[in-house]
Amino acid sequence: MTSIRDTAMEVLHSMYTTTELTMQESNPYAFTLTLPFKADSETVAVVLRFSLPDDYPANISISPSLSPLINGSNANIPNSIEDTLRSSITSFVAARLTGDADADVMIVYDVLQFVQGNDGGDDEGLSGVIDEIASAVSKHLEASTSSESNSNDNSSSNAASIVTMAAALSMSKTWHHSEALTSKGSVFVGSGTLIKSVDEVLPLMHSHSNQDTRHRKATHHMYAYRILQQSAERTIILHDNDDNGEDGAGRKLAILLENMIGSEVKGGGGLAFC
Repeated sequence: MTSIRDTAMEVLHSMYTTTELTMQESNPYAFTLTLPFKADSETVAVVLRFSLPDDYPANISISPSLSPLINGSNANIPNSIEDTLRSSITSFVAARLTGDADADVMIVYDVLQFVQGNDGGDDEGLSGVIDEIASAVSKHLEASTSSESNSNDNSSSNAASIVTMAAALSMSKTWHHSEALTSKGSVFVGSGTLIKSVDEVLPLMHSHSNQDTRHRKATHHMYAYRILQQSAERTIILHDNDDNGEDGAGRKLAILLENMIGSEVKGGGGLAFC
């Protein structure tokens, strides 16, 4: 007998392409939908991470965000813009969830229609806040473009040096892989390698994300690094992580980093990313 969740998944698979709908290997009812919408002339993708629990459709788990990729750049979208997106979707879902086991089987479909501005009722869906999001994105891009134009020569030089350094580093690095990095029910592919300086972080991420198919398909990359610098006078630990809103995934990467490369990381340096 086909379950309610199976019915919902069948409908979603018929509606979206494999590019838009990405399934989580460890859970047949957990998936990510990447839906682009236009903000002025820039394409911004709404990334929705869903999980349909055992008691679906009485409850549903959804984590919305905006893709940090704008016209192929890695410009970070301000938190205030994503907050607008999250609050709008959260309010919509809260109004639809009744905790009733007999609730609409396709509440997940209703959420998607809302996000795409096709709710069909009096509610205009996200179209009511798209102007606000578009305006904020436009201003952010304008500021970024102005900043980039003022340092265009430096940027070009830096980009070239990253590519050159990436090519050199990739020849000498051994990558360690993990298939079991889990955060909030999502499973990520993790990779790690030894490094000696912060300057190696971006080139190595650039190199490895282009070479490894699994990383190349990622919507965005999370990373963590840890470097121990010792001298006669003092010991300094350089460390950072970025998870693009993935609730602590960057910290989990930092733990994965030490587990994968062990004592070498604690005594030297390492980079891990998904």
